[in-house]
Amino acid sequence: MDGFFNPQTLNMIAEIIISVLSLVAYSYLLCRRRTRYWEERGVRVPSGGLFPVGNNAITCLDHVLRRKNLNDIGAEQYFELGGEKFFGTYAAPGWKPVLVIRDLKLVKDICIRDFGHFVDRHSALGIYGGDGPTETDRLWQNQLNSLKGDKWKRARSRVTPIFTPGKLKLLVPSIVGISERLGRHFEVAADSGSELELCGLFKKFSMDAMATNIFGVDAGELALRDDLLSGSEFAVNGRSCFEV
Repeated sequence: MDGFFNPQTLNMIAEIIISVLSLVAYSYLLCRRRTRYWEERGVRVPSGGLFPVGNNAITCLDHVLRRKNLNDIGAEQYFELGGEKFFGTYAAPGWKPVLVIRDLKLVKDICIRDFGHFVDRHSALGIYGGDGPTETDRLWQNQLNSLKGDKWKRARSRVTPIFTPGKLKLLVPSIVGISERLGRHFEVAADSGSELELCGLFKKFSMDAMATNIFGVDAGELALRDDLLSGSEFAVNGRSCFEV
């Protein structure tokens, strides 16, 4: 015990304690500065902000502890600030403050009329890990929602003619029909009290939707059959294209 209380050890312990307290104090002041960011600009913020995670739906305590779903937290904040056209949130140190738009006219202006000022949007890939060098991550990085700058412009110019309002309206009846097939699977399972393999079922839904609307053929993936996991000839041939 005498060795533990020698001046050298006590000095080291004091330095550690002071360093930890200084780090906590710095983080707290930084977080407090963030909480005032929107207030100084006259923007309301939802309640529930807690040091150091803030009130951002992704980093707030309820989401971190898995007490609430991310979408439920966002909906609660949306309805809490009813009447506001927008509101602000803040997150843990290192995250930028986020302005959440509630007004549909503002959303339309941002996405259409004033889109030139909002081209490069924030990507969630970095938040959830998706920005690595693996092949899967690279595929996600090349989707339209993740591209930026000239790459995004080139991809959008190719995709835009395909998804005009008139063409999208033509797709609605076929998608509704495929959705009704999906609903029949749920009805049959509910009547019989049996379980459904949802992953396989929704894969079949996606396959039917793409086959009908892109290739113009009925893949028949969602046809009621005894073996739900068995695939149609179209699906079997489609999967073979991705086998290495």
